[in-house]
Amino acid sequence: MQSTIYVEMAPGDLYYHMRRDPLYIDDLETILDEGSLAFNLQIEDGSVEEVAEELMIMHEECLSGNFVSVERLIEASHNPAAYPHAEQVNFGTMH
Repeated sequence: MQSTIYVEMAPGDLYYHMRRDPLYIDDLETILDEGSLAFNLQIEDGSVEEVAEELMIMHEECLSGNFVSVERLIEASHNPAAYPHAEQVNFGTMH
């Protein structure tokens, strides 16, 4: 239940932080870390820092009217087989 609530709140929280004050990469990493805790995820490979950096780059690109990164992300979400390093976990079993 807590995870569902967080999924609904996370985009709003991020938007709030971005509108209120400049959002620094450290702040974004904290938001992502807190989100991973809400989903009981263990992230130990530097992914949080990598994702935060990519999000900051995408944000800057969007501010300048360049949406190529966002379009690539949307396309990738429709073809998860293109990213074999990501594994889906269902009910404690990896697939």
